[in-house]
Amino acid sequence: MWDSYRRDLRRAVRTGSGREKGLLVANYEAEREVYGTTSLTSSTLREGVKDIGSPDEARQFHTTLEAQKRLSVYLSNVQTRYLQLRETIVYLTGTFFVLKQYQFVENLLNDISRGSGKRAAALRKRIVSNSHRLLLGEIALDEGGGYVHVRVSDTGKDVAFKTIETIRDQALYLKTKIEVALGFMEESSIHLKAYEAYLDGIEGELRELIRSAQRLLYDVDSDSWQEMREFLARDDDFLRLVEALPDYNALIIDEDAYRTEEAILLGDGE
Repeated sequence: MWDSYRRDLRRAVRTGSGREKGLLVANYEAEREVYGTTSLTSSTLREGVKDIGSPDEARQFHTTLEAQKRLSVYLSNVQTRYLQLRETIVYLTGTFFVLKQYQFVENLLNDISRGSGKRAAALRKRIVSNSHRLLLGEIALDEGGGYVHVRVSDTGKDVAFKTIETIRDQALYLKTKIEVALGFMEESSIHLKAYEAYLDGIEGELRELIRSAQRLLYDVDSDSWQEMREFLARDDDFLRLVEALPDYNALIIDEDAYRTEEAILLGDGE
């Protein structure tokens, strides 16, 4: 079957119109960029396109290749933006990991300071006095002074929420760029499967990265998550962080931003 497919491709290179030959070359270039391997050899392509028919076919051929080159440059910027966004999500994931550990730290501190005697009480006070050493967290005693509470500090919340806001902005910008690239291929009828698969893969990875960050705080993918959520206090710090993270699918692209990016892809912008 694969040999038959390759024969069909070679035949299309020899007998296709200028636009068809352009699409074959464009797909070849896209596959080479994304996968590092191609369905056709460069020698087969050179043999098939060395003699383009009429001037109109030559124009179609070069117009198609010009579109692929524009997409190639534009997608390199998409990749840069995605890597920046992924780095931000990784930073937030690390922050979430630190915050989640405070539950275990609280249990540990109460285990080692358990008791109603003077020594245990003095130890609890000493623990609180050193709370400034806890990154992004704070320590306090309950009203009776017999239990140590470890919570996310205001600074910790501020860091987390500001990072989430950055993720939201970066994700929306990235989604806009991806939609512009896909829209360009749709409007131009230049469907480069390697590019489409690459963009789909980026979006899939992004959704999973965001979901993984949420799962560090709560098991949001469990069957009982919605039921569990009903029992959580509205001011639960972890719940607020989980729900503040953007739903990529729900991000709404601004029309002006779309047109600006479209102009950049078409070479009419900066």
